[in-house]
Amino acid sequence: MTGRRRLRLTTEFRVALALCALAALGRVARAQTVSVTSDVTPKVGTMADRYVFTVEIAVTGISGYDRFNPPKFNDWSIADVSTRQSTQWLYDPARGQEIKNVEVRRYTLVPRRAGKLKIEEALIRIGKDDHLTKPLVVDVDSSGQPTLPSPGASPSPGAGSVQLPPTTNADLFIEGSVNKKKVVVGEQVVVSWKLFVAGGELSQWMPTQEPTADGFWVEDLTRPTHFTYTEETRNGKHYTSTTILTRALCPLRAGELRVGSLGGRAEVFGGPASGNEEVRSAPIVLEVAPAPALGRPAGFEPPNVGKFSIKASAEPTSVQGGDPIMLTVDIEGQGNVRGLKIPMLLELGKVLPKFRVFQPKIDEAVAIDDDVIGGKRSYVFRLQPLADGEFELPPLELAYFDPEAHEYQVAKTAAIPVAISGVPATPATPGNPDDVNKNIIDAPRIHGQVYGSTLTSRKRSRFHQQPMFWLLLVLPPLCLLGVVAFDRVRARMLRETPRTRLRRAASRARKTLRLCELHIKGERPVKFFAELSRALTDHLEDRLGIPVAGMTRDELRRVLSDRGMPEETLAQLARELENCDFARFAPSASGPGEMRAALRRGKTLLGEIERAPLKSEKDLEGDRDASGEVA
Repeated sequence: MTGRRRLRLTTEFRVALALCALAALGRVARAQTVSVTSDVTPKVGTMADRYVFTVEIAVTGISGYDRFNPPKFNDWSIADVSTRQSTQWLYDPARGQEIKNVEVRRYTLVPRRAGKLKIEEALIRIGKDDHLTKPLVVDVDSSGQPTLPSPGASPSPGAGSVQLPPTTNADLFIEGSVNKKKVVVGEQVVVSWKLFVAGGELSQWMPTQEPTADGFWVEDLTRPTHFTYTEETRNGKHYTSTTILTRALCPLRAGELRVGSLGGRAEVFGGPASGNEEVRSAPIVLEVAPAPALGRPAGFEPPNVGKFSIKASAEPTSVQGGDPIMLTVDIEGQGNVRGLKIPMLLELGKVLPKFRVFQPKIDEAVAIDDDVIGGKRSYVFRLQPLADGEFELPPLELAYFDPEAHEYQVAKTAAIPVAISGVPATPATPGNPDDVNKNIIDAPRIHGQVYGSTLTSRKRSRFHQQPMFWLLLVLPPLCLLGVVAFDRVRARMLRETPRTRLRRAASRARKTLRLCELHIKGERPVKFFAELSRALTDHLEDRLGIPVAGMTRDELRRVLSDRGMPEETLAQLARELENCDFARFAPSASGPGEMRAALRRGKTLLGEIERAPLKSEKDLEGDRDASGEVA
C-alpha cells in the first residue's frame, strides 16, 4: 500500500507541475500581442507595372516569431526582396510600458501573365499558434511588356536596412517636422507629419508604414480620424494641409538618431492629385547630446529630464506594538515620468536601517497638456519598525535637468519624524509547546498496539518473499544494459558528422543567446555585444569546421563566398559584426531597446547561417580540381 500511495502522489505531483507550466505559458501568451497585416500595391495594373507585396509582423513583448513562410508566387517573378526591422518603446494605458518589435518584409513582383493573379497566404508561427495573412488578388491587364530582372541579378546589398525614398510628387506629399533638432538625452521633442494636397482635399488616409523610432520612448499625441484643413504655401505653390500624426519622443541615448518614414495611401478629392495614391515622407534626423557634465549633482540619472516636484508623507507617524508605517512618495511634473530613476528610493532599506522596507506599490498616470508629456508617479512603501524610539525619515532628493533653463535642479522632501513603541523583542510562537510535547509523548501509547502485529509479521517474513529481493536480482543486468546503451549513444554523439556538428552549433548558440538576454536585463551592453559576436563566429566555425576567430573581415567574406554563402547573408553578417565591434567600444550609445533589436537580428542571422547550403572542404577541393582540369 505504501508503494502504491507513493506512486499516486508522484503522479499527482507531475500533473500539478504540468498544469502550473501550462498556466504560466498561458499568461505569457496572453501578455504577448501579435498583429500580422499584408497588402499589395497597386491592385489594378498592366504587365509593364511592378507590384509591391508587403507583410508587416508586429509582436508586442520580448520574444519574436519562430517561423516565417512566404506565400507562393506562382504567377509572379520576384524582382527584389527587402526586410526592415525596428524596436519601439510604447505605452498602453491598460498594460503600461511595452516593447514592440516590428518587421516589414517587402517583395517587388513582376507578373508572368495577364488576368486575375493571386498571392497566396503567408504563414507566421509564434509558439504553437499559426497566423495567416489574407490571400490577395491583383487584376493585371495584358497591355505592355513585363520588365523582368536580368538573369543572375540580386537585391542590392543592405536592402533590408535602407529607408525607402520619399514621394516626389509635387501635388501630393507628406512633410515631417520637429520642434527641436538638437536635444539632450531624455528631452521631449514633438514630431508632426502633415499631408499636403494641391487643389484638393484629403478624403481618406490609410497608413501602411509606421515611422520607426529606435532609441526613443514614444507617445502618440494626435492621430486624427476627422481632418482639419489649413491653407499653406510651399515653394510659391498653394496647398491644403492636414495633420495626420503627431508624436512625442524622448531620446534614450546620445548620438544621431533617426525617425523613420511615415507612409500610407491617400484618397484625394479634386485637384491634379485626385484619386488613390501611395505617399511617403522623408526620415528625420535628430542630434542628441548627453546632459552637460558641468554642475551635474550627485544622484542624477540621464532619464531625469524635465520639470519635477517630489512630496513625501507617512501615516501614521506614531505607532505601537510593531504596527507598520505607510510611506507615500509622489513625483509629478513634465517629462518622461515612467523613465524616472531615483537611486535613493532603490536603496531605501539602507537609508532606513531601523525599518524593514517592503517592495513598493507603484502607480503611474500620464497626462498630455498642450503637446507636453507629463504626469504623476506614486510609490507606497510599507515600513515595518524593528526597534523602539523616536526616528526621522530623512529627506528624499530628485536631481533632474531642466532643458528650458539649461541647468540642473534638485527637488527635495521634508524630513518626517516618527515615534515607535511596543515593538516585540522576538516574534510570538504560535501554540503551546507543552501541548505539542504532550501529543508527541502520547502518540506511541495510542497507536502502539494497532501496528504491533504488523511489525511482527514483517519481522518473520523471509527475504526471498520480499519485493526488494527481486529488485536486487534484476538490478545488475539492467545496469549492464544501461552501461552498454550509454556507451553506444555516447560514441554516436561523439562521431563527427556535419549533422552532429550542426546540432552542437545550434545548442551552443541557444546557450549564448540566453547569456545575451541576461546581459540585457542587467544593462551590460559591452558583455552583451561580446557574447553576440562570439555566438556568430562560433556558429560559423561549427558550420565551416575551421577556425574563423583570427580571420580578417575580408578573409572571412572570401571563405564564406567560396563555400556558397548567399551575398545577402554575407552583407548582413558583416554589418552585424561591425555593429557589435562599435557597440563594445561605445557602450553608452546602446540601451535595452538597441540590444533587443540586435538580439532579434542575431537570431534571424543565425537561422540563415544554419540554413545556408555551404560546400564542404571535399566539395571545394573537387571544384578546384575540376577548374584545374578545365584550365
